[in-house]
Amino acid sequence: MAVAAVVAVFAVALVAPLVAPATAQTRSQIDEAALAFERLDYVTARELLRTVVAAPERVTTHDLARAHLLLGVMDYSDNSIESASANFMSALQLDPAIRPDPQTVSPKIVEFFDGLRTRVNPDGGTEIRYVTLVDPRPAAAIRSMILPGWGQFHKGQRTKAVVLGSAWVAASGATAVAHGARRRARRAYVDEQDPARVVERYDTFNSRHKLRNTLAITAAVVWVAAYIDALATPGTAVIGPIAFEVAPQPDGMTLAARVRF
Repeated sequence: MAVAAVVAVFAVALVAPLVAPATAQTRSQIDEAALAFERLDYVTARELLRTVVAAPERVTTHDLARAHLLLGVMDYSDNSIESASANFMSALQLDPAIRPDPQTVSPKIVEFFDGLRTRVNPDGGTEIRYVTLVDPRPAAAIRSMILPGWGQFHKGQRTKAVVLGSAWVAASGATAVAHGARRRARRAYVDEQDPARVVERYDTFNSRHKLRNTLAITAAVVWVAAYIDALATPGTAVIGPIAFEVAPQPDGMTLAARVRF
């Protein structure tokens, strides 16, 4: 029992310095973004807040709600109503009590925000969820650049992954075999001393040379097609590294985090 307690304390001592600075740094970024917002420096504020939103596991739900709220205000000010709505909805899902400061935000934006709050949680009893979604295409493209078909598998397109992966492996393997046959045919052609058989040796070498090139081009085409398909075609958006579920309870809000590897 004592050993287990010592191990637990040691583990906390190792993890705490990693978690606490990350949370403090993120909160500092939000405060810096708020100051930039007050100076109407939207470019700086957006850069800081998007960094926060991109790593929601590093910040509390309240601070994450603040980040979405500020992004929504700036989006609305830039007449990006759809984006503003999405950020306001995320802020409300994380913290139903949050509200723009009427002293620094125009009454029009506050009115728009209050209208969304009524739609999100009209009776205060519905379950609230906040989930981050990640576009799988950039990561899929990198994977297919390394191994054709891997990116499609990453996007959940298993049939396409098998087809492209098998085609590339088959074409690459056949290219290697054909290259070996071409080398042997070339050696036989170069070493041939009988004038009557030189033409025959050359024809054999030439046919195997063309076959090797055709197979190599086929493998390259499959590789390029797999890369373009992984980058361009949509896949199933995946849940980010941390997905939050926030549910109202009689004694307050509860937060659960699901980690997806």
